[in-house]
Amino acid sequence: MVLNVSNSPDYIHVWSFEKYDHESVRSWLQNGNWKVSIYASLIYLLVISLGQRTMQNRKPFNVKKYFVQWNIFLTILNSFVFLRMLPELIYQISDAGFYSTICTL
Repeated sequence: MVLNVSNSPDYIHVWSFEKYDHESVRSWLQNGNWKVSIYASLIYLLVISLGQRTMQNRKPFNVKKYFVQWNIFLTILNSFVFLRMLPELIYQISDAGFYSTICTL
């Protein structure tokens, strides 16, 4: 589904999954929920530590084919993202210049 947003340039169609309400996320984080990221990081470190201890005396898993599939998936996904961003990047560089496009907020 393609949405036309009034403030978007003519060359871009905004898809429904691209709409992002950053203000609601910002307010959610400012209301004390920033701690969720700390908890998630601690759980991640715990899982890594336990995983290393669990696998310490075991034979490694053969996951090469899964890594190949994952890398192919990421390559395809990143190609789509690049092609989606390319018109905006070209527009911004031609309008504001390379330095302003990369180095300013």
